[in-house]
Amino acid sequence: MELSRMAKRCRQCRYRNTCENKETEALAYMQDTVVAPASAALTELASAEITVKHDYRNIYIDKDTSVTIDLEELKEQMRQDFYKSIGLGVVLGG
Repeated sequence: MELSRMAKRCRQCRYRNTCENKETEALAYMQDTVVAPASAALTELASAEITVKHDYRNIYIDKDTSVTIDLEELKEQMRQDFYKSIGLGVVLGG
């Protein structure tokens, strides 16, 4: 797939084959196989926290005492701790 082509006025010029000052123009095609634009990644990161389905559980410590935990939050914390324990200091999304 081409990312640029000869400018329209250069394509129509009768000296296009011998000219040394050709101009090019950028092309952009939207297809299903094209990688999403960079802004899509930022949007995805921003909305990731909102789109996570939270799974809350009540843990009963005592007859009158209970603690509510978020399983998704625990999973994320365990993932971050795992990567830190193996020496990967960069944790994306955290």
